[in-house]
Amino acid sequence: MPHESAGGRCGRTDRRFDVVALWVGMRHGTESRRPPNRYERSDYAFELFHRELDYRRAFHRHDAEHFVRAFDVATHDHCETTIGHAPCEHYAGEPVADARQGLLRLYTLWLTNEKPDCSTLRCLD
Repeated sequence: MPHESAGGRCGRTDRRFDVVALWVGMRHGTESRRPPNRYERSDYAFELFHRELDYRRAFHRHDAEHFVRAFDVATHDHCETTIGHAPCEHYAGEPVADARQGLLRLYTLWLTNEKPDCSTLRCLD
């Protein structure tokens, strides 16, 4: 399947100044039910690492067939109130409609200047 992907990281490369890192990746593939030359987003990853507050929040869609079989969902979230320590590997996630919404959700979380409350999320594992 042909695809296009885009990814990026905001922040400095010098770790001393790397307080917040944002990573966005999206993959678009052509679908047979779509008109020619039309793309449909198939996978995405929106990641926020707040090193000063030591948390990670992410919204993912990848390996959809596996997640539907295993958990009956195509999307999932990650939430670590301490980076690298996840009480649950995958949380049920609300699908992200497009890049703007994904970035806005992470930006809004970052602006609160508080760690996310992972206990409010439904664990899939």
